[in-house]
Amino acid sequence: MKTTGWSVGVWSLVTAMEPCVATRGIWTIRNLRTLLLLPALLLAGSAAPFTDLDFDSANPAHVQPDAPGSSLQRGPTPDLLPGWQLTCSEVDTSKLFYDSGPPGLGAAILYDGTFDLSPVEGKYALALIPTIDVLGSGAPFPFQLSQTGDVPVGSRSIRFLDYGQPFELRINGSLIPLQYAGASVSGDISAFAGQTAQITFTTITAQGGVAWNTIDSISFSTIPIPEPATCALLGFGLGALIWLQQRRGSAGEDQGVVDL
Repeated sequence: MKTTGWSVGVWSLVTAMEPCVATRGIWTIRNLRTLLLLPALLLAGSAAPFTDLDFDSANPAHVQPDAPGSSLQRGPTPDLLPGWQLTCSEVDTSKLFYDSGPPGLGAAILYDGTFDLSPVEGKYALALIPTIDVLGSGAPFPFQLSQTGDVPVGSRSIRFLDYGQPFELRINGSLIPLQYAGASVSGDISAFAGQTAQITFTTITAQGGVAWNTIDSISFSTIPIPEPATCALLGFGLGALIWLQQRRGSAGEDQGVVDL
């Protein structure tokens, strides 16, 4: 077995200490070796990857009717959103609606492709429907969806799908600007690559918009998101190319016309 100078030195120290340790009866050599290996074991076990980022790991075994005879189905949040923490100051988030509902505002629904709400990539997606302050300002009470884990080394962006209202995203409390391209959303998280971090999605309800926020297929990517100026430049360049192509096509048609 190939060993390094450091490992040989440690092993020599342990071997040399064995008679003394055994004589005093404080430690056995096996205990001491385990103690020396403990930091490495703790470091190896510290990794905590994010789970259920695609919302497809739900276990619906404990889903039941919301009330006797009701068509609404609900199940425990830890079963349907494993790894996630869902909170709302005015909503009981201990259970989620499952492929049914909502009975009104203030509901969280895990749904599949058969539920008529929005497209689903994979098995499930999550819809959050905030309630509002009816007796006061009329402002919504937002949902917060959070999880702590290790951001993969080399990650440059976070990406997810949203077919409803926008989200606010924070990582370790820092606001992450998001870029929307239809239902595809992305944000720059390169500053957190390789770190243990808490990601928190907060629902935003815009005036006059749909009542729900939907989220699906969260992922970390090594592909950076383009800067807004870059996006504008690319858009301008693409428009210019289309205009030139059309102009060349028109010129070719003009040259093909013969006066009689």
